Amino acid sequence: MRNQLLGYYQPTQEEFDNLWENGLIILDTNVLLNLYRSSKTTNKELLETLKRYSEKLWIPYQVAVEYQKNRINIISDQKRGYNDLIAFLTKNEKQISTKFSEYSRHPYIEAKTLQEQIQNLFLSIETQLQNLEKAHPDLISDDPILNEVTRLFDGRTGGKYTGDQLLKIYDEGKKRYELKIPPGYEDNEKSKNSENEHYGDLILWYQIIDKAKTSNKPIIFVTDEKKDDWWYKNNFGQTIGPRPELVEEIQSKANVSFYMYNSDRFLLYAQERSHQTVNQDILTELREIRNKDKIEEVRKDEVVYIEANRDSFIIGRSVDVIGYSYTNEKFVHLMLFGPGQFSEGVEIDTPRVSDSNRWRYTWNPRYSIKAGLYTFVVYDSKKRISDEVTVKAEKGAVTMVTAGSSTYYIGEKIKLSGTSTASDSVYLAIRGIDSIPYAKKLDELSVISKNNEPHSFVEVGVRSDGTWSYHWDTSAVGKFLRPGIYTLYAIEGPFSLDNLEEKAFGTNSIIIKKPFASCTISQPTIAQGDRLIFSGIAKGVPRQKIQIWIFGNSFSHQDIIPTNSDSSFEYILPSSLTKQLKPDEYYVIIQHPMINNEFDVYFDSLKKIVLTNFPQPTTPLFSIDGPQNLHGADAAMAVLEAINNSNIDDISIPLSFSVQVPVIHVIPIGKKYVGELFTVMASTNLAIDTEIMFEVFSTSYHPDQKIQSGEFSGATGTVKITKGILGLNQFSFNIDSSPFIPDEYMVRVSAVSSDITASAIFNVMEKRSLFSFFKKYFH
Repeated sequence: MRNQLLGYYQPTQEEFDNLWENGLIILDTNVLLNLYRSSKTTNKELLETLKRYSEKLWIPYQVAVEYQKNRINIISDQKRGYNDLIAFLTKNEKQISTKFSEYSRHPYIEAKTLQEQIQNLFLSIETQLQNLEKAHPDLISDDPILNEVTRLFDGRTGGKYTGDQLLKIYDEGKKRYELKIPPGYEDNEKSKNSENEHYGDLILWYQIIDKAKTSNKPIIFVTDEKKDDWWYKNNFGQTIGPRPELVEEIQSKANVSFYMYNSDRFLLYAQERSHQTVNQDILTELREIRNKDKIEEVRKDEVVYIEANRDSFIIGRSVDVIGYSYTNEKFVHLMLFGPGQFSEGVEIDTPRVSDSNRWRYTWNPRYSIKAGLYTFVVYDSKKRISDEVTVKAEKGAVTMVTAGSSTYYIGEKIKLSGTSTASDSVYLAIRGIDSIPYAKKLDELSVISKNNEPHSFVEVGVRSDGTWSYHWDTSAVGKFLRPGIYTLYAIEGPFSLDNLEEKAFGTNSIIIKKPFASCTISQPTIAQGDRLIFSGIAKGVPRQKIQIWIFGNSFSHQDIIPTNSDSSFEYILPSSLTKQLKPDEYYVIIQHPMINNEFDVYFDSLKKIVLTNFPQPTTPLFSIDGPQNLHGADAAMAVLEAINNSNIDDISIPLSFSVQVPVIHVIPIGKKYVGELFTVMASTNLAIDTEIMFEVFSTSYHPDQKIQSGEFSGATGTVKITKGILGLNQFSFNIDSSPFIPDEYMVRVSAVSSDITASAIFNVMEKRSLFSFFKKYFH
């Protein structure tokens, strides 16, 4: 059936692609002449588009000759426009002036003043029009549009028919016009300059067929013609496509496909196929030019007119259709044709016509329609007159992003956000390659996301500005999450992953890791009064907190500290605290709260009791004071066992350190000689970087006595403790004995921050020469 009635069928997408990719683009005369009627912006856009398709362009000889004959008249009409406007202003200025004269003696209307203002305004406008007329280009002698058209169609214009060929067409035309065979029969009654001029459209049509035969290429015909002998329309005046007879005739004679566009629709589809931005103002201007004849005749004939505020829109948004009506009726009828429920046409409203003959309608179908072309047809109550406009409904989009990096730890709150122009809500789901093979509800991972079951997704409303956001608390689903790669989905509706074809959705891949902690201690052994530093990393939620437990046989300590922005932490036991610690072994536990970000083993400071959340919250574990108390290794083991219970998600890091009585041991120095350089060394259990003060002085020197056995000589200074061997740290300092006199000397060292001291004695001898030695023994 389709083959027998091809003209009644819309081309398939494959056929449209073939038309645009392999066909010839043939322009009608009115399209070329409208270049003179359009603004510079529209003119430039249309010519640029034609240049992009220049290899496909062609015009019949009939179009070329009609263009050359009529362009001079259009240029002259534009030139006359200035005088027409000036004459119109002059006529109306006189009428307005006469009207104001009637109120020259009105007590409150300053008629004369207002009259002068109007005269000045009209004079200013008239002057501007005169200046514009002077600046108007002389297109008759220098026509840039003609130059562009000539370049575009140089070598792409058909040949002229002979006299015999024309006579044959005239004879066929009489028969065709009597039978109303398109095209051209609507020109039959028109007055022409010659008796056969009304066959112009038929000549044009035959030349198109001839070109189709020789080129064997499908044809796209671009025309701003509005007559019914070119376009197939329904009872409501809606344009369906080219007349079926035209499609079938060119198919039978040339065996090629054929389709028609008016100039604005051609420009729209040409730009879309070239991935160019469509300027809606230009398309509107082309429609207005195409309907100019109809607009100019509104005072003579009944007419309705329609236009849309946009040529395309995203599904979910609204479209305004506006127009006017000169039918003496208070209402117009508005019908809509399009995909789905509108395929047969639906009357959607009867907008009221205002006193100024205007009407308006806002169509807001939300998300209930399919993507495609929708045609609004406006007509009077008797369906005698109509007009139509087509808009394109396009599918919206859904986007999604995650805040921060793409790597998160179980227990974090992840902010998901995005936009949606496809629906009022987005539906969230998650899928993992291994752990979650099916899409599941984001906040309830035991629920599989099923098609058209909204409760199996997390539904998030879209704000009025088209944005949405959601905070996903991974701690709530932590027991179902395993470390790995996951894909998050934001979908325009509650659709399963195998039903996303032609649906709008956004995705984002994330990496989920398990929280962890690590910690080191500044040194395993400290002296009383040394400070002790715990440092490490605790990964998990931002500003993670960790708990620190310290147990000794007569000591217990618990504290909670936050991590830094980079997840690091540092905890210091100050000197004031370690000074009070008895020499002993001490046990440390670093506790990470993990996924739920809560410490499931914790300390009640009022009751001095350690509690656990298993088998139930606030279960007593042991007390610090009183009966059944635990200390030292027993207390540490009890906390470790509670944290490591499989029903508790916290993790622990055990550490230990020992406290000793602070000692400093100066290594014996021995006998030294005046002028000798030597190093004094010492070992200690004091902490690295502890500052040590040293003094070297004669044992015979007593600053409180007036009489000394000799002159004072010695040295003083400070050094810092460094890492040593065999579990002890060390420090040393150098002594230059050059200024020393022979004597007994004492080295005394002490910690700057404490009262720990140590000392050692050594002798400095006079340094004898070899001559003195021999003289003593061989005198």
